[in-house]
Amino acid sequence: MADLQYFQPARVADMVGEENVDEMLSGYLTSLDESLSLLRSYWHKGDVQHVRMTSHRMKSSARFIGADELAEVLQKIETNSLNEANNICAQTTQLSVVEQWCHELTQEINHYLDSAH
Repeated sequence: MADLQYFQPARVADMVGEENVDEMLSGYLTSLDESLSLLRSYWHKGDVQHVRMTSHRMKSSARFIGADELAEVLQKIETNSLNEANNICAQTTQLSVVEQWCHELTQEINHYLDSAH
């Protein structure tokens, strides 16, 4: 299989065992889709507290599967949402970055799951 750019199946295998990687990644995709939907909703409502909580959860899950760059983006959102004087939800650049990363990650995981790796 070609080099993976967005996640590290070996990290997942280290945590759950090689035989459970595909199941874990499938579950992650479902969770990612739900979390991204929540993040969008909270963002558009201007609910900074829930943006912070959702980005924190998403960051932890991203680190678990080795999606470290996505985790860094989510860490920035979490950190920036702590600054009450600057409402992170007022601008959507960071949300767009997360959406793009999640799209690329989803495509790569689906490709990985569809391959014979």
